[in-house]
Amino acid sequence: MAQMNAAAVASITLEAVQEIIPDLVETDDTFDGLITDNGRAIRISPRGYRIPLKYAKPGSYSAGNLDGAALPRGGGISLDNGSLTPQTLMLPVEWTKLVELIGKKVDKVAVENVVDTTLADAADNLKTIRDILLQTDGTGNLGTISGTVTSKVVNMTPSGFGARLLRPGQKVDVYNGASQRTNPTVTVTAASWTNFLGGTQQFTYTETDPTSIGNGDIIRVTGLTSGAPVFIYGLPYFHSTSTSGTLLGINRTNPYVVSNGYSLGGAQISLPALRLLLNQVKNRLGVKALKGQFWQVHSSQLAAYEELGFERQNYDISMKAEYPDMLFQGKARVGGFPVVENIHADNSVWDFVAPKCWGKVKYGDGTFWYEIPGIGRIYPIYDTTTGAPDTAFGATLVDPLQYFCDNVLAGGRVSSCKTPAGN
Repeated sequence: MAQMNAAAVASITLEAVQEIIPDLVETDDTFDGLITDNGRAIRISPRGYRIPLKYAKPGSYSAGNLDGAALPRGGGISLDNGSLTPQTLMLPVEWTKLVELIGKKVDKVAVENVVDTTLADAADNLKTIRDILLQTDGTGNLGTISGTVTSKVVNMTPSGFGARLLRPGQKVDVYNGASQRTNPTVTVTAASWTNFLGGTQQFTYTETDPTSIGNGDIIRVTGLTSGAPVFIYGLPYFHSTSTSGTLLGINRTNPYVVSNGYSLGGAQISLPALRLLLNQVKNRLGVKALKGQFWQVHSSQLAAYEELGFERQNYDISMKAEYPDMLFQGKARVGGFPVVENIHADNSVWDFVAPKCWGKVKYGDGTFWYEIPGIGRIYPIYDTTTGAPDTAFGATLVDPLQYFCDNVLAGGRVSSCKTPAGN
């Protein structure tokens, strides 16, 4: 992560007199905030957890004869176990000694203590990062490059996430799209990014312009193991109809770990598609299973849904000649289930989520600041060439956790939905 700019901090310190500096950053943690440690994960080793799954009740039955015939032998419940290991998410921060000195609290100056503010912001931003990763497929994929990379400008495929999951200063690995499970082609640092709706989804990087990356390459969280990377499990990992690979170590050829879903093939979201997903849950778990779920969607998909109802609105202005509000208001519900709007969500899907089936596991007490014995959580940075101490300091927030869903049949996904114009 790049060091904070001391000149910029000094400028703010000398000139600013307001009490509040506006945050120009995202702070949402929409989905992560709804997931708790539900206590159903069983710790079986210092590193691993077991997730018990009951996929069938006693089902053996037969016709009988009460006139002296032998009783049939019975069956039992059917159980399986998934396995889970927390993944370690690290959020480093760094600053120079000059920044620390300039940023000391001064009366009636906006910047009070840059170091304390940085540490507090890192802890707060961790919740947003968790929410971002909950939208990904468990491999750390953050998006796909679209077109030619020139002058350190990378355009991203707008469907899905675009550049919305990246952050300025974030290092990312670029994997070849045709063989994305091999070693990363190159690692770059995102200097800035453009992610507003209707605009080109892109980011710039700071390194020397590499010629080995281009169209179709995968942007992935840095630091993952090459070959078959495993990171934070998100919605696409659990809401999948794939029968290949595994889910929590259980082969997906077993139907009880294959979720519900339907692909619209690029068409606009429709009422029959949403009804189908509800029917899929009922068909596999019964009508009573439809309880407590919610829809999670990106703002673009909520707009697509509202388009279905624009022509159905009736406005009675016979009594008052008021200007009618042509947009929908209030809390959205679809099929009786609330809609949770999440700006980090894939903008081409509708996820039907059963929060009671989701949980998280962690090591110890969870999130902590890494501490060096005898030094503490704030440690000096050393020059990589000479080994001499640098006039810079760093700290790393460590978050060892993983998410699980122990009943993927209670939810599902409508995928490949068209986004409205400008979204």
